[in-house]
Amino acid sequence: MKPSYFIFITLLLFLNLTAYSQQLPELIPYRKGDKWGYCDAKKKIIIPCKYTRTSLFVEDVAIVELNGKYGVIDKIGKEIIALKYDYISDFSEGVSTVVINGQQGFSDRKYGLIDKTGKEITPIKYDIMDVLNKELTSTGGLISVRFKDKWGFIDKTGKEIIIPKYDEATQCKDEFEIIGRSATEKLLYDKVSGFYKDFIKVKLNGKWGFIDKIGRELTPIKYDRLGKVEDGLIEVIVDSKQGFIDKTGKEVIAPRDKRSYGFSEGLARYGDNGKCGFIDKTRKIVIIPKYDTYSHGFCEGLAMVRYNDKVGFIDKAGKEVIGFKYDDAHNFHEGLTHAKLNSKWGVIDKTGKVLVEFKYDGVFIFIPTTIAVIEIKNLALVQINGKCGLIDRRTGREITPVKYDNMGSTFV
Repeated sequence: MKPSYFIFITLLLFLNLTAYSQQLPELIPYRKGDKWGYCDAKKKIIIPCKYTRTSLFVEDVAIVELNGKYGVIDKIGKEIIALKYDYISDFSEGVSTVVINGQQGFSDRKYGLIDKTGKEITPIKYDIMDVLNKELTSTGGLISVRFKDKWGFIDKTGKEIIIPKYDEATQCKDEFEIIGRSATEKLLYDKVSGFYKDFIKVKLNGKWGFIDKIGRELTPIKYDRLGKVEDGLIEVIVDSKQGFIDKTGKEVIAPRDKRSYGFSEGLARYGDNGKCGFIDKTRKIVIIPKYDTYSHGFCEGLAMVRYNDKVGFIDKAGKEVIGFKYDDAHNFHEGLTHAKLNSKWGVIDKTGKVLVEFKYDGVFIFIPTTIAVIEIKNLALVQINGKCGLIDRRTGREITPVKYDNMGSTFV
């Protein structure tokens, strides 16, 4: 851990140490010598230190390792799954990915699914399986597997929802992709990508469309590109023309030459002759294009737009709410934004009132979140002359001196 990040975490813990101590896990991994066990919040050893590696308890069980083999214990230390696997992932919705190495070790290892009793839900036969490190709901309840060089998908009961027949699959974030090249399969797409819970994005002969999780086509497979979902609509490109479809596949805005950008709060940026305006979901022009193309979409009822190289904010009727005087700004977040004036940054509210004076070289507003069970809210990281500190973004009050060379980066 970098010293600057350690300082950052320490400051957060200092702000709310009592809350942290009250939310410690019931059992905590504890090391004695080179072995690991578990202790309680008072450092009383509950499970003897005899393992090479331990994990936090998840779903009332913990993964432990000894002599290169993994198993599962409960909160009294009973080994409920023998230490026989070469890897076990954390449990998600009662199931876990397990690995057994082959004669050649890693290169011919096999994967399968087990439950918390150790019952093998699937044979340990798959060449590759998505390691469960997140809730299955984030992947639509599907787990990608490869068997005999073909990819498919199973559910948590081990049922093959999509029989392995594709040539390649990769998973990143909340999406998976499959690439198939066999000409013998009637509905074998060139690429299939997991899309939210109910949609699968498919590619066939260079064109894209949507199918559902049982393979029914929701849209024609005709688009050159599919964008992301924004405000309930999906951008589509065909023959260099842009349109938008809804989640049923209906073309809400038929592809046309004029270029617009993703919807937010019911309106989309719309470009014409190098200027930016806004259209609604019927493609009616709501705000006439007159702003510079470097403008943002609507957020919390206001849009940051640029006019004559200065930044201001307008409402959905096109009324100027905050005048064009800033060098730069960002979208509003919980009623505040950081703006730049005369090369210095500060914080303003939605009326344009200055809450943090324009004196900083940088202001970075934190996303409200939790780190080490400490809630981060209403904080901003600021910079002056290469030094960093924390302020209250609503009052400008310094939480820490602006003296650190660097701090953590959990901000927007």
